[in-house]
This record gives sequence, structure tokens and C-alpha cells, in this order.
Amino acid sequence: MGNFHEERVKYFYDHPELLVDIEFANRTNHKKKVWVEPNCIEFEIDAQTEYKILTHDKFFRIEFDEDQLTFYLQYSFGFKLYKRPASKEIKNTLEWELEFDSSDVN
Repeated sequence: MGNFHEERVKYFYDHPELLVDIEFANRTNHKKKVWVEPNCIEFEIDAQTEYKILTHDKFFRIEFDEDQLTFYLQYSFGFKLYKRPASKEIKNTLEWELEFDSSDVN
């Protein structure tokens, strides 16, 4: 018998309609910092780049300051972070690349 938690998380990521997809972009020419709670993970986002956080936590808060964006996932540590070059087109057709994956964590 498998681990209930692992099976539950796998179920969410196998059913994308149950996930929250948060897209954001850094359209400046400077790197910015992103902090994700409760993971205590910090990463830099590249200039002229779009990002997407995919999580099974449907409750979150976002805070901005001058150079940092903070995501507070309220009930989960798990998420996937994707990135792609920014586009000036209405619909960016470039593929998302997986940058970070903690989806196996609650």
C-alpha cells in the first residue's frame, strides 16, 4: 500500500484542473528576488522573463516591495516553478521550462 500523502500529491499534479497557476513577469532589465513561504526558498528571477508557479494550495497571499516579491502559500510547501523568455506578443507561444520542483512536499 502506497503512502497516502504521496498518492494525494500525485493525484493533484495528474489533474491540472485542481491546481492554481500563478503567472508573473519581470519586464525590467534587472534581476529581482522572490521569496516563497512557508518553504523559506529564495530565488532570483531573470530580467525580461516570465514565470509561473503551479501549486495545489488554493490559498495564498502576494506581497511586493522594491526588489522582492513574496508568495505566502497558506497550507502547503509544494509547488513547481516554470520560466520562459518574455514576449511582446499578446500570447507567448514559447514553452515553459521547469526551474524548481518541490511538488512532492506537502
